[in-house]
This record gives sequence, C-alpha cells and structure tokens, in this order.
Amino acid sequence: MNTQQAIREFQAAIDAAIVIPNSWLPAEMQDRKRGGRTIAKLNKLTDKRDGITEHRKLKALKARNIARLAAQFEAGCEEFDYSQNERNELQLYRNECAMIEGMIHAGHIDREDLETE
Repeated sequence: MNTQQAIREFQAAIDAAIVIPNSWLPAEMQDRKRGGRTIAKLNKLTDKRDGITEHRKLKALKARNIARLAAQFEAGCEEFDYSQNERNELQLYRNECAMIEGMIHAGHIDREDLETE
C-alpha cells in the first residue's frame, strides 16, 4: 500500500465516523431517523444531486492513470511504473477471485493446491 492509498483509506474512515447534526444541514440533506448524517453519506447525496455517478468517477480515475502512463511514455521510460496508479481495491480482489475460480474450473489448478495447513 502506498502513502496516497493509505491517506484515501484514512479519509474514508474519518468520513464514515463523523456525523453532522441535522441542525447544521439544509432540510433536503437531513436524516430524521438518526438525527444527522455522516460525511460519507453527505458526499454520496451531493454526488447524486450533482449528477456524479460511480461510472463517471471510474472514468476520471482511468483518465488520471492514463495521463500518468502517457507522461512516462513521453519521458522515454523503458518500462512503465504502475505503482502510482490509482485502483479500486475491491474490484481488483473480485477480479482475482474470479480468475482463480476460472482456473480451477478449467482444470489448470486444483482447489487443494490453494489451501494452507
């Protein structure tokens, strides 16, 4: 895990922990059941209000990654350095699990080979 990723995860944990009371929020953002909303939920609500979807966020992430790689290419690097690229860790984990399951079903590896004692 690099420093930027650790900072993003720490920020997400803070956003999920801090609750803003209804008295500080406009009427359309208030949560009458809980008495307030977390910063994470407020961010989701404002993204929805502003039309920023997960798809758009993913496209922006990909564009930033491509810009980093393009800068490396223009600098004449022999090999690309992917360590600074942003990634969706959950999606990466799901993709890895799907690949392993596919390899097991295709007979390339055995499930027992993956089990540890």
